[in-house]
Amino acid sequence: MTFKGFNIAYPEYEVITPQGNQSYTLRSLNVSEEEKLKGSLITPSKIADHLNTCLFEAIVTKPDNIKSFDDFLRNV
Repeated sequence: MTFKGFNIAYPEYEVITPQGNQSYTLRSLNVSEEEKLKGSLITPSKIADHLNTCLFEAIVTKPDNIKSFDDFLRNV
C-alpha cells in the first residue's frame, strides 16, 4: 500500500455576524495561510481586502445567499 498523505482535520468555529445575523462555520487557518498574513507587506488600504479574502477561503459552511466572494463582501 502506498502512502497517500495525511488527512488533517482543522478545528472549526461558528461565527454569527451581528449586523446581518448570518451564521458561518470557519476552519482555523493552516500554517501557510498564517504565514501569508504575517509576511504580507501590504498597504493599509489593501489590508481589509486581504483579510476578507483569507476569511472567505476559510469558510466551511455559509448561508445559502453567499455563493461567491462578492456575495460575501455585500453581506458582511
